[in-house]
Amino acid sequence: MTAYKPYKNFAPSDYIRDELDVRGWAQKDLADVLGVAPKTISAIMRNKQSVTTDMALLLSKAFGESAEYWMNLEAAYRSRLVSAGPSNTDVQQRTLIYQHMPVGELRHRGWLRQSGSMSDLVKDADEFWGPGGFQPQLLDVAAAPLFRKSAHCTTYRKAFALTWLRMARLCATEVTVNAYDRQAVESLVKDLPTLTTRSDGVSEFVRLLAGAGVKFIVLAPLRETHLDGACFMDGTNPVLVYTGRYGTVDHFWFTMAHELTHILDHLDAGEPLLLDLKEPTSGIEEHADSGALASLRILDILTRFANSDKYMRRDNVLECARSLKVSPAIVVGVLQHYKKLPYRNLVDLKPSVLPLIPASANLEARVAPFGASQARE
Repeated sequence: MTAYKPYKNFAPSDYIRDELDVRGWAQKDLADVLGVAPKTISAIMRNKQSVTTDMALLLSKAFGESAEYWMNLEAAYRSRLVSAGPSNTDVQQRTLIYQHMPVGELRHRGWLRQSGSMSDLVKDADEFWGPGGFQPQLLDVAAAPLFRKSAHCTTYRKAFALTWLRMARLCATEVTVNAYDRQAVESLVKDLPTLTTRSDGVSEFVRLLAGAGVKFIVLAPLRETHLDGACFMDGTNPVLVYTGRYGTVDHFWFTMAHELTHILDHLDAGEPLLLDLKEPTSGIEEHADSGALASLRILDILTRFANSDKYMRRDNVLECARSLKVSPAIVVGVLQHYKKLPYRNLVDLKPSVLPLIPASANLEARVAPFGASQARE
């Protein structure tokens, strides 16, 4: 049954006013009758002060109704005030924002303002999401985009991932590159093994991406997203995003090869941008993994060490890398991933990649924080 709400939320003061009109009393007269200060009656009549138990007893003696009658009027008025008031709507909206966006983390990273009232959060979220504002119903039904996620992660927060994607899109607008050149990207994929061996290979890779019309940005993942990377279109230019979640050279190159396969075989082929990460029959992620395996000569590495145990020597790894013309980091990463080498072994051959990536690829500071427009000027 529908719960109908009264057109007007009547307060105890409305009933007191009726009693005063019947008797021809002024508010001062009632104050004299009850033996209280006129300002007390004035505050009750302006709904600035609640009817207390003591006041309910006095009113019952003056007007003949029971004390419970006046207490019930007060309780009903305050309850309807809370349920119907705009502040309750704000609470519900903020609850939805916290459910769909990691607000504390967004503020810590500067994506949202750290200061401001709680009611400002609604405005800040609307500004973050742009035209149409924050629409949780869309986040609830949207599928995840072409994310690169660790196969070991069985759960993730889809809404948080889409929040991350929104920021990635905003960062992408800050990047200027050439017109997209598919052939240049195909050539880049063929050159990946050689680039992995060069000391300046990472920075050269980023430069070649820009020349091929692919935007590259680094954007760390949000909690409970477990993202390694993503790709999407920004107008006519593909965008490749690296999260740096593990941050080693081998992880970087595999993620890049995976995303480049997406760009060439899925984005170019008109595949829908948004896909469900948990959809096992799509084959898209498996295809991108296969592309990465081929471009980085990973199958050759596995063949080379097919009969090796977990105590292979450094010399064997370096010789394999020289023979296949790939970085030793790739060889070590492959052997560790396929349980042919303990993760604690030869870690010095897998340096951090983040210091090798041009600082210009980190763009989130250019578009944050999001808050009320006047606060950003």
